[in-house]
Amino acid sequence: MKKIGMIGIGMMGHGIASNLLNKGQSLSVLEHAGNQPIDDLKDKGARSYQSAKEMANQNDVVILCVTGSPQVEAVLTGEDGVLKGMRPGTIIIDCSTAVPTSTEHLAQMVLEQGGRFLDAPMTRTPKEAAEGRLNLLVGGDAQLYEECKPILSCFAENIVHAGCIGAGHRMKLLHNYVSLGMVTLLAEASACAHTAGIDTQTFVDVLAMGGGWGAPLERLKPFLTNGDSKGLRFSIANAVKDLTYYNTMAHDARADRTIADAVKRTLELACQEIPPEDEMPELVPDSDEEKYTDGANKDSFDINSTRASIFVFPDESYGIIGFKKYISGDSIKNYKLTSKFVEFLRKKETPEESDEETLLKNIGKCSSKYEHVIKKILKSVRDPINKKCMFLYNNT
Repeated sequence: MKKIGMIGIGMMGHGIASNLLNKGQSLSVLEHAGNQPIDDLKDKGARSYQSAKEMANQNDVVILCVTGSPQVEAVLTGEDGVLKGMRPGTIIIDCSTAVPTSTEHLAQMVLEQGGRFLDAPMTRTPKEAAEGRLNLLVGGDAQLYEECKPILSCFAENIVHAGCIGAGHRMKLLHNYVSLGMVTLLAEASACAHTAGIDTQTFVDVLAMGGGWGAPLERLKPFLTNGDSKGLRFSIANAVKDLTYYNTMAHDARADRTIADAVKRTLELACQEIPPEDEMPELVPDSDEEKYTDGANKDSFDINSTRASIFVFPDESYGIIGFKKYISGDSIKNYKLTSKFVEFLRKKETPEESDEETLLKNIGKCSSKYEHVIKKILKSVRDPINKKCMFLYNNT
């Protein structure tokens, strides 16, 4: 049995590592601040290392599951990197999403040191990673692919040999361009449907029974119908990264990328409006915001690094919208916050606990049943990490 070391125990990597251990593989993991908690992996028998160099020296296979090309390059070529400790014959399996030309360059470095290399990026989500049901797109020598298949089968349901080194990463970028492009398209179409007065469930049902059906719709459907984003746990920032990589690949191949560039620009603009770490379903516009801010002038500002917008209506009433969706449209309509509270937020000050009672007293015409929502808002203002709040309709 080959000894396996793994670098990158994030949402996807943790599932891979867990399934390797469940299938009886000998596994080591690299300690890193960006990991998911790994105590459960250690309880199953995983060893841990502080150094990629040391890990590479003690294992036959090193699996990489990091964010992108810069991270792959750093972990392989750094002062304490894999290439510094790798023994002849060591197999590097890169499951990250990466720029193919970078993959080819790094693979050549590995080969020159007597190692072997496969790129094996994955598709599907953390849910399938935890279940051992990923799809793997493998690039590399056919014989090495067959040799590594028993390891890959521990965490993958479908494994495709796409071709030579780099082919796996090229196929992954093609896949993600189509998948993420469809999600972006559906988000835009759902906004148009809402504006045109089409019921959301009708919109989803008609697409599902016709040419709009597919995995992107199925994963986005729970969010469209009831606000549940668990079906598509993929950040907008990662989508921008993947579309950037795709556009780079298309440019290198002298292929047309008109639509791909438009999708990339759409995602980049979204990152200016909502937190980049938000998941892809958040691309779908908040229909309540559109409904209750129609006719207002808009001005954006920050509250403790949290982006928000203030709306000034023709009757000189105010509205403040922060990061959204967690309070219903009816609550927006019924909220009556004083201009003093609006100015308090606009000055970017942070309420102290002692200010809460004072602020609640300054809520005009608001019944006590909304106080718990107001307290939630105040907590969000105090806590810059909690960006899922809404600063609601205010009438002077």
